[in-house]
Amino acid sequence: MKNFDVPNAKSVGAYAFAYCSSLKSLNLIHAEEIGYYAIAGSGIKDLFVGNGTSIDEQSSLDLDCVHGYRGTAEKKSDAEKLEQTYGCELDDLTLKITSDLNSTIIVKDGETANFGFRFKGFGVTQTVFLNGQAYVGKNISAHVFGEDFDEKWTVFSVSNLSNALNTFKVELEDEFGDVKETRTMQIVVVKDDTDTFSITQHGQDFELSISDETGEVVSDSQNFYKSKKYILEIKPRDGFVIDEVTLNEAGKEPQIFHPNQNLVRIELQEVSSDIEIEVQTSQKTSLEVKFDVKNGGRILVEGAPIGDSIIAERNSSISFKVDVPEGFTLKRVLLDGQRLEETAPNEFTIPDITKDLNVVVLFDEILSKVTVSRGKGGNLNGDFESYIAYGEERTYHVTANEGYSIDSVTVNGKTVEVKDGNFVVQGGLEDCNIVVSFKKNGESIFASDSVGLVYFFIFLAILFVFIVAKIILSAVRKKNKKKRKTL
Repeated sequence: MKNFDVPNAKSVGAYAFAYCSSLKSLNLIHAEEIGYYAIAGSGIKDLFVGNGTSIDEQSSLDLDCVHGYRGTAEKKSDAEKLEQTYGCELDDLTLKITSDLNSTIIVKDGETANFGFRFKGFGVTQTVFLNGQAYVGKNISAHVFGEDFDEKWTVFSVSNLSNALNTFKVELEDEFGDVKETRTMQIVVVKDDTDTFSITQHGQDFELSISDETGEVVSDSQNFYKSKKYILEIKPRDGFVIDEVTLNEAGKEPQIFHPNQNLVRIELQEVSSDIEIEVQTSQKTSLEVKFDVKNGGRILVEGAPIGDSIIAERNSSISFKVDVPEGFTLKRVLLDGQRLEETAPNEFTIPDITKDLNVVVLFDEILSKVTVSRGKGGNLNGDFESYIAYGEERTYHVTANEGYSIDSVTVNGKTVEVKDGNFVVQGGLEDCNIVVSFKKNGESIFASDSVGLVYFFIFLAILFVFIVAKIILSAVRKKNKKKRKTL
């Protein structure tokens, strides 16, 4: 059992999936409550929870990602608490627009307006309005691409527009009804002989971004006014470089551009006809793998430490080992945001490198749990935080009440030195159990408190019974001996 979907479950009882090591993904998107230790010790890497899901105490989790919702500044959600406790990623499912509509697009009379936007959210519904009316008709179509928990892309097609200026609005609402988003744009319909031009692109493995003179990014599928200024930015996709860009405009000599730091920037002004752009790209032969190693850890390649990056040939692989700093344990290694699995303890391999990569190495600080037991007759002062970091020293001050003195101070069963009432505890690999006891001055250990007195009298009673029994046994033996002599 790797993936388990119970999206309609309203609650999950205590220990329901506890210690299911084969369970890797659990969908509880509609659960209102996840009970105590319901997923404790399980093998879950991806957990899906809803907006407002209450998550009771869990333990021993190795989560990669919680797919849920962030709370407010005043109150964190339980999904955020899991993120903080286990250091996993929180994939926020809150409805949001990730790539917006343009404010205006231009289409020629009789053409179809094609445009779209990207958004993130769960169970999102969309309502379309055209010129103020909720619209359902043959001349508007919408296609949504993407899975429920991933970024989605909606593509709209609007045709047979009769107005010169049209207002298009889309409203989005998530399944929980907590968040709504509204976007509005203008669709301008111009006559076929209006002074506009189009841009056609040829080539692959590149991205084209077009912005107008105000800096707003516009759609590369629309028409453009010849009288306005536009800026084109062409950059390669990961793992490629731009060799050359050719701009062709009818009646003019072709313009050839070469990249500056792998980016081509072209200003279009006073364009007289449609434009075609040809982009030539090629594969990068040498690729860079960057390492971001936290907490002073190091990356070793073939036993030798490297810096912040390493150059690899295309389609090659890199094997490396993580040198874990003292006081920490290796938490996880992320390759472009995705968990990279170990090939051996603290060892990893990146196969078939085809683009520049980013590796992030995360560690967990070793923390010792601190528990304190103090007997009657004195006080203990100091920092009583629940945990102490590996190697950290923490000083405690112990004082005895009047008529009492310090009997003993132990940490994990070992007596520690107390000087001027102070003793030091150092964090290590084990939890720290501090026990402080006191005794009344001038009394033996048995008389140091009421418990000692009880044990003392019990001891005397046992001793008395033993002596009486011995006397009786001795008398019986003597009596039996006299009887034998008489016989």
